[in-house]
Amino acid sequence: FYERGSKRFKEIARRFRRIAIKKLRPEIKQEIKKTERILQNYWKFELCYKKLLAVQYKFTDKDIEKFLMLKARSIMCYAVILKQFCNMPGNLLNVINYNQAIYNFYDDYWDLKEDANDRTPNTFLIALLENEKITTEQLRKMTRSEIVKLIGEKKVWTRLQNIASKL
Repeated sequence: FYERGSKRFKEIARRFRRIAIKKLRPEIKQEIKKTERILQNYWKFELCYKKLLAVQYKFTDKDIEKFLMLKARSIMCYAVILKQFCNMPGNLLNVINYNQAIYNFYDDYWDLKEDANDRTPNTFLIALLENEKITTEQLRKMTRSEIVKLIGEKKVWTRLQNIASKL
């Protein structure tokens, strides 16, 4: 419900949370509360970036790095939920978190057109907008293939690799 801001989703999510939280072990409940704060911060941050997209803000490498880090941290909930059901070594949980962070890139790449249409922050789009005198409205009018081609021409992949390698 953070992403869509829907009152209906919020009610459903809160109802589900109340039911689910009762079934968790006490130590997991505490960890869930911490990860929920991280998720809330991430979604607030994403909404802020969405507003910046609307005003054609030119995102810097530091802005993109901050976005990548918060998005990666938001996956911590998965590991906490897994702890409820099975005992997993910390190293395996780290691998799961790193894999999810990599998947975030993959997901953004495949959601280019959807994110452009929804004016939703997407790592590739915000990196492209910083490099180009292109607007979010122009991106919305482009096909996914045209956006992919532009990402290649403007070496957005290289820029993101450089940013990610500093993390």
